[in-house]
Amino acid sequence: MRHLSLVVLPLFATACVFPNYKASKVVEYTLPADQITRLQCDSHNGDITVTGVPGATEIALRAELSVRGTSQSEADSNLHLMEVVRDTKGDLLHVFGRHPTGSLNNRSPNYRFVLKVPTAMAMALESHNGDIVTTGMVGTVKLETHNGDIQGQARTNHVTALSHNGDVNLRIDGEGPLDGEITTHNGDIDLALAESLGTRLEASTHNGRVSPPAKLYDAAISRRKLSCSIGDGKGRLVVDTHNGDVVVR
Repeated sequence: MRHLSLVVLPLFATACVFPNYKASKVVEYTLPADQITRLQCDSHNGDITVTGVPGATEIALRAELSVRGTSQSEADSNLHLMEVVRDTKGDLLHVFGRHPTGSLNNRSPNYRFVLKVPTAMAMALESHNGDIVTTGMVGTVKLETHNGDIQGQARTNHVTALSHNGDVNLRIDGEGPLDGEITTHNGDIDLALAESLGTRLEASTHNGRVSPPAKLYDAAISRRKLSCSIGDGKGRLVVDTHNGDVVVR
């Protein structure tokens, strides 16, 4: 009779080393604003805050950078790979963080931007993972974050706000027709509109409730959809969330 021998080989798990060490720094810049009328700011990971300052002639930029490493020396070295780019082309200032492609994978590079700018400046702000906050601005507003909240106030006739996962809380001031889109895939929308603005509002939610403003006309209202005119009704504003409530004030 043949005997079979079972040989059990020991398994050796490779030890995982996590980037538990963190390095950070703050850098500040001042830029002349006399030729700048548009601001674009991008952050892959990090919040963006923009405040309009009446009468300002300069742009004040504060950037908070952080990154991780498997040791403190590695984290410190990784931090040296990160830089804040201020690229000016014509009347556009583009602010963003930059580091060598692929060099900081799984090291959580983070750029948090805080800017104080003249009020009359068009904005395009985008963060993949972070909140966006803006106050005191006058001009076209475009705000986008993939994972984060959007909040603030602006005086404008055109607004675009998009969050894939987060709440949107905005107050829009101004007068005349208001156009734009305000969307979140997963989150609530709370929108306050100045009485001097006019728009045709189309608001909806797939899973939630729509609450209409106090002053409206030519309205069709249901639990999850609202179509109405506000003011002179000359603009067009689309407000939509897939999962969340919509409140328009």
